[in-house]
Amino acid sequence: MTVDMHYFSLYENYQEKYNQLKQKFIEIASLHINAANLQNLKQFYDSVINSKRASDNIKDLLDLIKILEKRLELSYNKIEAFKYIASTFVKDPVLDVAIKEYELQLENQRKLPPLNVYKCKSVSPISSVSPSTSIEDDSGFTAASQIVLLNSPTTFQSTHQPPQQVSRGPQQSSQPTAFQSEVFQYLSENLGRSWRDLARFLDVKEAEIDSIDLKTHYDYKNRALEALEIFRRRCDPCNWKKKLIKSLEIIRRRDLAEHVTDMILQGNNN
Repeated sequence: MTVDMHYFSLYENYQEKYNQLKQKFIEIASLHINAANLQNLKQFYDSVINSKRASDNIKDLLDLIKILEKRLELSYNKIEAFKYIASTFVKDPVLDVAIKEYELQLENQRKLPPLNVYKCKSVSPISSVSPSTSIEDDSGFTAASQIVLLNSPTTFQSTHQPPQQVSRGPQQSSQPTAFQSEVFQYLSENLGRSWRDLARFLDVKEAEIDSIDLKTHYDYKNRALEALEIFRRRCDPCNWKKKLIKSLEIIRRRDLAEHVTDMILQGNNN
């Protein structure tokens, strides 16, 4: 099985920096957000909060941030809410600098060359290779992989074969197995807004996510199903369970990860 550990560690790095920014934001902005300002913010984000009960439970800035995060309006790669609150209600130069520095760090990280993972013995990539990594988590799955840095198209060289062009990702059979369909159906019914975050960690491209999102006649379930189908077509058949569970854990949907793990252990399918 293969796991793009660089991608996971990069996400964790983003999340750590985001948490640092959030802590500083709360420390500074809380001094400026009085009851009237908080009410204005609740009205401004009313369509995002989308629940009178949730809105009534927002008693301070921290409560507002938590609900914006839960609604995916605020995350490590989406800090417009911080910027709006800082510029409209806070107007603190220290906070403004912290936000700008965070955006620059995020932009610089995004400019790194993409990393991909191939399960391949004796691979000598054209650019560079990190040491093989063996991974095991509490679900009982193990993975051994070599991380291949790709500065150009997906071409790599074996030590025993001449250079050859390979596809952008292993392709599965044209139809999902019954077990895959069962797992994907369960996830599509329970992911809600989280489908976008999961799709990103399942190597669904941003353009594809945007295309799915433009299908306004789709509910969250259908959008999730389409994203999962893109993932299935590209994923190595022996790797899909591991990558799916790991991605669910990373986006903090451990409830779904644990349920899928139980399905796998009980079903003992492909």
